[in-house]
Amino acid sequence: MFLCRTVGNVIPPQGEMPGGVSATLEYAVEVLKVKHVIICGHSDCGALRAILPSNRNETLARLPLSARWLGYVEPAWRYLDPGVNREDTHALHTAMIHANVIAQVDNLKTHPEVARGIAMGTLEVHGWYYDILTGAIEAYEERERRFVPLETAVVGS
Repeated sequence: MFLCRTVGNVIPPQGEMPGGVSATLEYAVEVLKVKHVIICGHSDCGALRAILPSNRNETLARLPLSARWLGYVEPAWRYLDPGVNREDTHALHTAMIHANVIAQVDNLKTHPEVARGIAMGTLEVHGWYYDILTGAIEAYEERERRFVPLETAVVGS
């Protein structure tokens, strides 16, 4: 495994913020020839909790670098399940974690080495959600536009 951990599982789109994440991707894909890249969100994610309307001002006001970094999570709102009860903070938080995984997978695909690997069939990109309490992992099925238990996920989707 070659790991790159970031606050909020953020992968800035290509060209937006060159740095450690972009260099890690480039090295992993071009030099190490990794076959799979996984964006893995997790339950009870503090970074995603911080961007929720009920917490945003309180948490991010004192963390200017984190606030700027978590700006890359904003597109996740477009992927939010429209059926989620926004008044239920736990449900909203979990739905935003899922939505952010999808948004960051899309950002990942903007990197040329990733796009090239996908096009050549040498690289697969996966979006996962890990439930810390149960150990369960869900995989995002892009064709079905939903998360399913990892053991039932279709490889190569």
